Amino acid sequence: MLGHTRAATVGAVSQRNAHPFETAKLILAHNGGVYNYEELNKKYDRKCEVDSEHIIHHLSEGKDMKELEGYGSIEFLSK
Repeated sequence: MLGHTRAATVGAVSQRNAHPFETAKLILAHNGGVYNYEELNKKYDRKCEVDSEHIIHHLSEGKDMKELEGYGSIEFLSK
């Protein structure tokens, strides 16, 4: 079981933006912030409305996590 309560800081309050996020490989929730989320949207041609969404994309795609500038804690499950 994975639970999360979101305090919306980036992105609209909506079902699409609600944690946990899910890809074919992972399920992830994050408490914190990713400061360079707009830069990452441009660099990777992503349309993430929520800064935390970049974390699951980076993990799922095997990208360098050092690119993410921010803070917080994550919990994730591998499918």
